[in-house]
Amino acid sequence: MFSLGYNALVGILNKSEIMGIVSTDASKPLPAFIANHKDNIRDIFNVNKNQPGKWKYDSQLWLSSFKDDPVLLVRLSEVMKECPESITRQQVQDYAHKLLLGTVDANKNLFIACMLWGYGPDPNGPKNTKLALNASKINDVLLHSVEFLQFNKVMEAYEEFNLKGCGPAYFTKFFYFVGKVYNLKPLPLISDSHVASYLEYLGETERISGLNFFKVMSRGKQGKISRIGKHTSGYIDYINTLNVWADGIGCPADNIEYFLYLSDKKGSNNQYRQNKEEDKVKRVTRVGDLNTLWSKAAKEYCENNELSNEWAMIEDMEQPKNWNLRRKDSDESPNKPEYWFKRAYQGMLITMWKFNKKTGWPESERMDTTLEQAVDEYIKTVEGSTWQKRHTPYWLKKTTFDTPQPQIAPPTQSSGNITVTLSPIQINQVKKLAEEWEVEEQAVVRILIILGLNKIVGNN
Repeated sequence: MFSLGYNALVGILNKSEIMGIVSTDASKPLPAFIANHKDNIRDIFNVNKNQPGKWKYDSQLWLSSFKDDPVLLVRLSEVMKECPESITRQQVQDYAHKLLLGTVDANKNLFIACMLWGYGPDPNGPKNTKLALNASKINDVLLHSVEFLQFNKVMEAYEEFNLKGCGPAYFTKFFYFVGKVYNLKPLPLISDSHVASYLEYLGETERISGLNFFKVMSRGKQGKISRIGKHTSGYIDYINTLNVWADGIGCPADNIEYFLYLSDKKGSNNQYRQNKEEDKVKRVTRVGDLNTLWSKAAKEYCENNELSNEWAMIEDMEQPKNWNLRRKDSDESPNKPEYWFKRAYQGMLITMWKFNKKTGWPESERMDTTLEQAVDEYIKTVEGSTWQKRHTPYWLKKTTFDTPQPQIAPPTQSSGNITVTLSPIQINQVKKLAEEWEVEEQAVVRILIILGLNKIVGNN
């Protein structure tokens, strides 16, 4: 069991070696928004002006949730004595310095303090915290995290942390306070949906690529990130980047993390998100109008070229048995798999028809990409491939329109070459017969020529 702090480790390893365990080579430029607010960021933890990160919590809810487990109840009560009724970031940090991290008791008590502060008034806090503490591997997970972090092995700590009820938005709080105890550099930082959402906003508005460090699990109103998932390389990139930015403006990295959190909570990016959602609605409407226009044109093309039966293959297609895509209910988009499949596949076929399979999917005129991807994945399966063969019109299997029509020539005879020119309709008929008879198209042409010659000879 390790119990050495950062200063003791310097005596064992060269400081540059410790720093090198997690690379600090971050190439993302400092956002102008952060540079312009550097004075506010440097002063953000000035306790005389405010109490940063202060949360009130329902002490009775927490105590009643733990009353059936006397051991955990004692631990919870110990933590709550340090911060009755409300808790701040500084209080958790001070409490962490009092503990002998690396022991089971200290690790669990700090974890409880982190959850108490992290959840604050959220009523889900007691339930999720208790779920994590009751895990059979809780002692090992917390112990390994502390041991890894003591040696600045943040990546290993992040990869191995796996407890029910405790996702990255919460276990990185534990990492953060352990990192503060051992004065780690780069400092492990808290990563949650607010920080993720504001970094995404800065990346988009300031055109800085690579600020999407987080695995987005869900989005809420106006498309803002509401939940993040575990993403090891992204987290390492995130803490490296913010630590480098912090060096650039002369402050600790957690000052920037808290500033980003507050900026998102205050909603300074809400108008941008709202405008973005409105643009999306306009784009979707335009695509819908194009789809309607192209659908009409494709249908007319089939009718004018005696291919109405092929249009029916699109219009009357049935939904495959094992394909499903759940969508939110609404008046305009019923939550019916067959509705979404038809919309997806029709949109793909019509777009393919419009662009003749040559220019791919024009970005400004794409159909719903989620639907496209779902269909693409389905038709890669054996069942999907079989389904597709029944429902893809012949004129989409090969390019046969809006281009010079090909000439199909049979093998040469001793009397000379014979070239047969077919119309689009005849080419279509040849392809259908070739598929039905399971022979090459050239063979069908030969048969037709022979039948035609026999007819001519017989008539004479």
